[in-house]
Amino acid sequence: DMLERFAFGVEWHDEVIKLVRHVLDTPLEPKGGLKLGGLNNSDQLREMEFHFPLGDISDHRFNQVLNVWEEYGRQGRELSFGQIKGYLKGFIDLIFCYEGKWYIADYKSNRLNHYSRSELKRAIHDHDYDLQYLIYTVALHRYLQQRLHCYDFESHFGGVYYLFLRGMTPMTGAEQGVWFDRPSRQVIEALDDLLIEQRNEDA
Repeated sequence: DMLERFAFGVEWHDEVIKLVRHVLDTPLEPKGGLKLGGLNNSDQLREMEFHFPLGDISDHRFNQVLNVWEEYGRQGRELSFGQIKGYLKGFIDLIFCYEGKWYIADYKSNRLNHYSRSELKRAIHDHDYDLQYLIYTVALHRYLQQRLHCYDFESHFGGVYYLFLRGMTPMTGAEQGVWFDRPSRQVIEALDDLLIEQRNEDA
């Protein structure tokens, strides 16, 4: 039924089942405890929608904030969108809670030559996925602030997983196809403050 719903021919049945099982059974961390297939439904938020109000945000200011951090800086490939105002809308593939910490997971179907960390890092930067997950992290940060008593970023935020589905297998585990990053509180608060700061100027 699901194959038909998403326009896959029945001949893809075995390959789709194999890929899904690999994704569910692949350990996401070196010690091997965390697997998507082991999560309870009650610990998951799927396709969470978020909205950001944007008030006259300039590309210059956005680049300026990101360039403070070498790993997220856009030197030589700065964002160029002029001045924007309105709302930023998005959907996060998966948010889950594991051992008291909240994580973001996003699925990618990129076809790469290899799925080692160095190749994943290149894909992350080439496609601006790092910018994507910084925005996702701000969204989760705001969500948890509203819903967790005594919320603390360092205590409650676990990190971000970008899962390159074609490269994931239980045998290779977190070494292949699994990108993990934990943006610092400083960078997330700087981006969050930028949005608030711009909104206040517009008020």
